Amino acid sequence: MSSSSSETVTLQSNVDTANNVVTSSALLAAGAGAIPATGWDMAAIAGVQLKMLSDLSKIYGVPFTENLGKTVLATTVTALAPGMVAQSSFASALKVVPGLGQILGMLAVPAYAGGLTYAVGRVFISHFESDGDLLSFNPKKFSSHLADEMKAGMKKVASVKL
Repeated sequence: MSSSSSETVTLQSNVDTANNVVTSSALLAAGAGAIPATGWDMAAIAGVQLKMLSDLSKIYGVPFTENLGKTVLATTVTALAPGMVAQSSFASALKVVPGLGQILGMLAVPAYAGGLTYAVGRVFISHFESDGDLLSFNPKKFSSHLADEMKAGMKKVASVKL
């Protein structure tokens, strides 16, 4: 086997492993979105996303620190999906309204959380595949890519059979 074939296998393995991390993280984030307590749900979602970024960084050999990860994620999520963050925060806040608010919040937040986590993960895979690192990440470069990945992530989360 030539070294070129070996490198191709390694790269494909990285993509497959990274996609598995993103998919499982999206499902975990959706589950975290179902936490009935407002605020705790968002904290759990952020934790899942931070762990996903850490795992993706390890797969691609990208240096990672928790503080840098938090900063990059916060910048990425607010730059790429400000409307989505506002909608998700509103849906989370609905959980404090008894009855209908709780039901709507419990339905909306998991979908947003899973979709956004999937999209952010896929964006970082694209960036890392291009030999990028956390310091060189420019969220605006990926803004058009995020919407498509968000839709794909929401479909993936919705298609899971429990």
